[in-house]
Amino acid sequence: MLFRDFVLGPFSEPGDSGSAVVDGKGRLAGLITSGTGIVEVFDCTYSTSVGFLLQRMLKHGFHANIFPSLNT
Repeated sequence: MLFRDFVLGPFSEPGDSGSAVVDGKGRLAGLITSGTGIVEVFDCTYSTSVGFLLQRMLKHGFHANIFPSLNT
């Protein structure tokens, strides 16, 4: 887990909702759902996991291919 502080700056900024969150290997981890940016020395950003999003989409009949490859 990467912890950020006021020296590194905020993880997200206003308008970033819906942006992809990727891990250190470039894999999609989730989408930013909200964030406050830095207030004094506090930064709080929320994301929704890609696994949860895929489950919800499948439940409602959407079969998204969010992991396309060159071979398909």
